Amino acid sequence: MSSQFNKNLSQNQPIIGTTLLEIILVMTAGLILLNILMLSYITIKHNYQQQAAINVIKENGQTVAHILGHDIRLAGYIGCLRLSSDTPILSHINTTLSFDKKIQSEKIQYAGNTIDTIVIQHAESAPETLLHTMNTTSNMDLTINHPFYKGDILLISDCNHVEIFQVKEATYTTNSQTLTATTPLKTYFKEKSEISKLVKNRYFSAITDRADTYQQPIYALHKQDIAGKIIQIIDGVDEMIIHYNVQLQNHLIELDSSQVSDWSKVVSVSMCFLLRHANLKKTWCTDVALREI
Repeated sequence: MSSQFNKNLSQNQPIIGTTLLEIILVMTAGLILLNILMLSYITIKHNYQQQAAINVIKENGQTVAHILGHDIRLAGYIGCLRLSSDTPILSHINTTLSFDKKIQSEKIQYAGNTIDTIVIQHAESAPETLLHTMNTTSNMDLTINHPFYKGDILLISDCNHVEIFQVKEATYTTNSQTLTATTPLKTYFKEKSEISKLVKNRYFSAITDRADTYQQPIYALHKQDIAGKIIQIIDGVDEMIIHYNVQLQNHLIELDSSQVSDWSKVVSVSMCFLLRHANLKKTWCTDVALREI
């Protein structure tokens, strides 16, 4: 009776279990799915990193173009008087500004390399004004929207005369500042005459002492001001290529710095920057016209 029951049970009940082939098939399918997920993750991460690098390069390109473009458009600005080849500018220091030097290129030695630079000169666009006619040629009282300090190099203009001087002393009250020049001026400038900082900025691309996450040296856009101080403005500017557009006989000719013989003829600047972030490099180009000041 018992043996007959077991026989009937074995005939009516399916065998439960897993074969080795089924296990292999399931594992293979799982590995394929995992591989697909890993590839998708790597692709998404790569695309994200590439897009992030593109965004950084785009932002850096716009910033570089804005900084240099602003300075280039102001080249030769000296306030109410228009700078020309016969504008009388008297400088009491070893720095001056002239029509043929408002923008130019110079070579410098930096980090053991000879580097081309672009040099731009102008007065700051937000001047202070004299509160009254000068009583002496060394002292002046002026507004104090933007305080000046000892050692600053300034440009003063009454729309007829322009002089450049350095500040020897500066004192301040709530509504005014009093400056003393290191050297007496030639002109007794009248009330409402304009006083601005003289800007002389030199821009160039050069290597820094830093490296990125790939252990590649970081290059940056550098700026040297009129006092000789050099600062790194934007990382990732591997190269800066500048051409100058010169007006000759009613034709606009693009020249590199070595070909320009008369800098007063430069009417616009073409700039290209090789920008890098992570392992991505892009070229960013822009043209900037000098303003008729």
